[in-house]
Amino acid sequence: EYPIDVTTRYTEVPEGAIGPDATELLETLLAASPSADPYDLAVTMQEYLSSDRFRYTTDLTGVECDDPSAVECFARTRQGYCLHYASTMAMLLRAANPGNPIPTRLVQGFLPGDRTGATETVRNRSAHAWVEVYFPGYGWIPFDPTGGGVGQPSEIPAGPVVPSAAPSPARSDSGEEDPDPSRRLGL
Repeated sequence: EYPIDVTTRYTEVPEGAIGPDATELLETLLAASPSADPYDLAVTMQEYLSSDRFRYTTDLTGVECDDPSAVECFARTRQGYCLHYASTMAMLLRAANPGNPIPTRLVQGFLPGDRTGATETVRNRSAHAWVEVYFPGYGWIPFDPTGGGVGQPSEIPAGPVVPSAAPSPARSDSGEEDPDPSRRLGL
């Protein structure tokens, strides 16, 4: 079970984000996954998208795509850069199980820079996008589906599952227990 604040914020699939080509890609990925487990599905998507079935390119000037959805366009043309790979994976994971969507977010940052002694120089060309998937008991785990040798999949060390913490009851100013748990969470 996912925390309500995570599902509220990270499971929406905007209207029109998933069209026929993205739906077909999702069906292919669901069939390729060893199970419906969210982790297995995320690993399958990461491996499939980073394979040679897709072409990494930052020059999309010749790409014809009249669909307004970046996810649908990427699923159709199968070419793009990190933002296209990550956006597609995030939306497909969210759409994979409509009854219980997988909380996923797109993250933008930088790949490691050049180190000289204690100084690291990070350049604009190192800008990158990847995906984080939420797993109860583990938190946000990064996945990088970017192809073309750009993606850097992370390994998750083995360890015991840590149960999600249940919020403890809070007291209002009157000393009574607050009946609205969303106030305790700052929502």
